[in-house]
Amino acid sequence: GECPAGCTSQHFPEDGITIQSVAPHMHYAGRGMTVKIIRDRSGATLPGRQEWEQTDEIIELLNWDANWQGMIEHNPNKPVKVYPGDRIETTCVYNSEGRDQAIRNGEGFLDEMCIPFVQYYPAMSIDWCQALTLITGGNNETGPAAICNAGIGDNDDFFFAVDLNTQPYT
Repeated sequence: GECPAGCTSQHFPEDGITIQSVAPHMHYAGRGMTVKIIRDRSGATLPGRQEWEQTDEIIELLNWDANWQGMIEHNPNKPVKVYPGDRIETTCVYNSEGRDQAIRNGEGFLDEMCIPFVQYYPAMSIDWCQALTLITGGNNETGPAAICNAGIGDNDDFFFAVDLNTQPYT
């Protein structure tokens, strides 16, 4: 999954955020998770002209154990920063060997998830960022978008969509 540049450019503070720790979360088929920061190094102002490159690896966990649900702390002397316009890319690896039924996304232990819970500072008014494809018109047209949960506190159910085709590129 990905927290796209459209979300980070609209909601992250100008000086970025500092990641303190990550709690990876998967279930029993999970085998590994990586979370990376991808940054545009080109300074492009038009979509599709960016030159993305990985700048930091937030975590690389290659031996997931579903019975361990802990935090991976970062060295405070070597901060990991995420800036507006960066992408945060998460990849999970699974092994379904020995299963005779499809594995579905869900909350049960035989279902699966791929969620990095990230602790960072300073606080922001966004607590969820995810890329997805939305149906954007009456003809079932689809387009890239992001859903950002801006609902900290009393508005936890408030979501808004960001159409990534109309976002400014800097």
